[in-house]
Amino acid sequence: MAEWPAGEERLSAETLLRTMKFRRSIRRYTEEKIGRETLERLVQAGRYAATAKNLQDCHFVIVQKELPKLKELVWSHIDGLTAVSEEMDMDPNLLPYAGFNERRKKDPADDYLFRNAPAVIYIFSERGWDAGMAAQNMELMAVAEGLGVLYNGFLARISDRNEKLKEWFGLGGKPVAACMLAGVPEVTYRRTAPRRAANVVLL
Repeated sequence: MAEWPAGEERLSAETLLRTMKFRRSIRRYTEEKIGRETLERLVQAGRYAATAKNLQDCHFVIVQKELPKLKELVWSHIDGLTAVSEEMDMDPNLLPYAGFNERRKKDPADDYLFRNAPAVIYIFSERGWDAGMAAQNMELMAVAEGLGVLYNGFLARISDRNEKLKEWFGLGGKPVAACMLAGVPEVTYRRTAPRRAANVVLL
């Protein structure tokens, strides 16, 4: 079991809060790949998140080297779903994906689902709360590493419906509970994101 090293300074509360305040959802990335050691630290951050009953149920899949294969599996799945739906009334849940796909076919650089990010992180779990806590840990580590992430609900939902994709991951029976794009931000921000005053009751 890991112990806090004797004499090592702990992270200050001010630094941690400032990191949280300055986090942003990143939608534009450079082409720089994420190094292996950094990816390993992201996984460690997720692994040490709290889990219900200490079940440690989260499984992590990070796609970077095989990203073209992932995109092929995702878009071919969307092609199939939307083609079938066109013969009938379109499932309202598929309407956004049909739009994303149409834009992508007109301009391959207009990839709404992947945002040209160099890596995609999936968290598989039967428990959404556990995956959410792991994802937040991983995001904080990503910020510390100079990276940015975007929580991607659209990609998570369509991936969870894609059995071929889950078989490729080797996790066919587990649900996709969270999905994040990750990479080096192409833009930086000098201000915190605006937030309303906290709604809080102190008793």
